[in-house]
Amino acid sequence: MNKERIEALKTAPSSSGKVQLLKYLEGDKLSASQSIKAKCCDCMGDFIDGRNDCEIEDCPLYPLQPYKKNKTEKVKGSKTLSEEHIRKLVEGRKIKKEGLK
Repeated sequence: MNKERIEALKTAPSSSGKVQLLKYLEGDKLSASQSIKAKCCDCMGDFIDGRNDCEIEDCPLYPLQPYKKNKTEKVKGSKTLSEEHIRKLVEGRKIKKEGLK
């Protein structure tokens, strides 16, 4: 089954999740983000008819769907970072990089 599925996926148009779905079908482990993209690609028939919003708003993965129409809609639980918080993150990364040298 997987060999046929892999071959069919290889001929599908390029889309978000295609690479991740191929990796999964070939037995590789995926991160949570990669798994979401792979599942959306699988659910949408490999986006064979184009990169479209699935419009399945009651799907638990819908807020994370790669081709969602309303990208400005906030994902539940996500936060907007303040300028101060971003500055502290950047400083922390610089310190971490310097410590690795």
